[in-house]
Amino acid sequence: MLDIGSSDSDSSTTPTGGTMKRPLSPRPPPSPEKSSHPATSREVESKATRQHPTRDNTVRVLILGRSGSGKTHASSILLQTLGHNSERSPAGVVCEATREPCSINVSIGSGEVELELIDTPGFDNMGMSDTEVFTKITDYLLEPDRAKTGITEIIYVHRAGDVIQSRSLSRIFQVLTDILLQGIGMPRLTVLEVHTGVHRISRTTLFDELQNRPSAFDQLWPLGAKIANNPDLHGLSNILYACVSQPPIILPIQVDYSRGSRSDLTSRIERSLGYYELGPVQELLRNRELLRNQENDLREKYEERLTRQRESESQLQQKLKEAELGYSSLRSQLQLQENIEQSEVVQALNDLNRMIDDIGRSISAHLTDTYVSSTFGRDPSDVTTKHSIDLPALKTLLDHVDGRSSIVLSSRGRGMQIENFFDFAIRHMLCRFLGKDIFRPFHPVIHTNLNRVLLTTYENIQQESKFIYSSPPTYTDGTLAPQVLAGKWRSETFNNIYKGDQSKREQHINIRLDRLMDDQLKPLVKCVFGQDIPFTEDDSGRLHRLIEMAWDWNSQLKGDIIMLGDFIHTSFPPRSQFTPTLMEEFEHHSRHPKPVSILGTLGLGLITRRAVGGGNPVEQLIVCKATVLTSNIYL
Repeated sequence: MLDIGSSDSDSSTTPTGGTMKRPLSPRPPPSPEKSSHPATSREVESKATRQHPTRDNTVRVLILGRSGSGKTHASSILLQTLGHNSERSPAGVVCEATREPCSINVSIGSGEVELELIDTPGFDNMGMSDTEVFTKITDYLLEPDRAKTGITEIIYVHRAGDVIQSRSLSRIFQVLTDILLQGIGMPRLTVLEVHTGVHRISRTTLFDELQNRPSAFDQLWPLGAKIANNPDLHGLSNILYACVSQPPIILPIQVDYSRGSRSDLTSRIERSLGYYELGPVQELLRNRELLRNQENDLREKYEERLTRQRESESQLQQKLKEAELGYSSLRSQLQLQENIEQSEVVQALNDLNRMIDDIGRSISAHLTDTYVSSTFGRDPSDVTTKHSIDLPALKTLLDHVDGRSSIVLSSRGRGMQIENFFDFAIRHMLCRFLGKDIFRPFHPVIHTNLNRVLLTTYENIQQESKFIYSSPPTYTDGTLAPQVLAGKWRSETFNNIYKGDQSKREQHINIRLDRLMDDQLKPLVKCVFGQDIPFTEDDSGRLHRLIEMAWDWNSQLKGDIIMLGDFIHTSFPPRSQFTPTLMEEFEHHSRHPKPVSILGTLGLGLITRRAVGGGNPVEQLIVCKATVLTSNIYL
């Protein structure tokens, strides 16, 4: 007869270690640390033992597991090893599935201790549902004598190689933790791995599996459950050796069952297992029918609304045709010859920006190739704005503020490569000059004060749309067109200021070219090189054509276009807040930080404004965003 009291024990925290000082792992997976609830477990067990179980010398061990896991086979081998003449199948023979809980008693040691192994039907059973299995177990535990004596240890047998990430397994453990064992019984639960029927034993143990990935077992460890360090008979012997000295506990199910009926307990088990009784299923079916009825009602309402929507759409289309007829009549009354489309306006803006880009690149390349090396004695790629001969004057010319990034220097004082600087600075100057001298005024040839008066008057007309004609034009339904009134006033006023004399036009263009060269471009070059450097005839010709294009386009937008509204060019000064709706970043990259402010404008934007009258502000629509330079250029 084997003496359990002198059984060897393995102290390793992994299944492949050496001998143990304790029979069970003090560090259940997934973390190889001691349980975070040792005090709690002792307190719970203390309360359980205070339920006053009937004390005797019998150690009662409840064995659980899936059907076919080998729990019955392992018990039989152990009993035979202990000398008990079990009627169950011997080792190597497949045992019949346990259909009812049963117990076998055997004396161990010197006969001072009686061991009672309680075998139970397996879960996931072909012959019965898990609800029936749990019901049979609870009925057995609630037999009057057993309800008084309690249980010393609970062993859950897991067959090597079985799944550990199973929904059904998780639900079985849920019943154990919520109903059968709860917090009192969980510290007495030990998981044992067996290799019954496994022909090829893997080097990976259950302990390793539970440490390497999440599983259904994870819900057991926080409540005090353990895992045996050794599998099979050795592990089972060690578990029994450990529980000999433990007092029995009254399981919660043995205490609480008297407070509820058997049907209530069965319902609790079924809910934890995810089963539904006939009543809840019928309720779900009724709800499904209600939802189908609601779906049909909603579909009918949708079809009715769709029919009304189509009728409304048809009416709106009819009104649109009437409005188009009124628009044609209105154009005829005003004798408008507006044959330009918005797409043509956008194309003209693109042509203008392309010319600005070409001029910036051409002049910067010429200055870099011709003068940089001879002036600074360096390779052009090594020259930055910090090498400028008159850096303070350059900062003033381009509105630099120390400590903040600009086209001249970064916020940390880093200079910009000289060819890029000339390109960006010239494009910024051209956008600023065209906006200030040509596009922004009501008319570029009149005095500033008169421009201010006309702009204010025009804004009032746009908002109020006062009747400035003796017989104001109307649509066919008698309503007035605010944009027609405002646009017609702007067109006639602009054309009356300037009759389009060709000689005067050329004179105005030349005046602005000289102003651009003398006030902007020549000072820029002198600040960098320290001397006056002449521009080539080709560069001067490009600048003349740019101003000429801007002049003629401005005259067309303000003198000819009425119904499309006002086209306003946009450019922004340095340090303006970056506004994504109005601006787009030059050479934007997704890895760059979101810009906060800008260094200058490299390409003009465009918006339209239309008068709506009635004291309301004009309607504004963004047509093209301005291209701006930001501090990301220094990254």
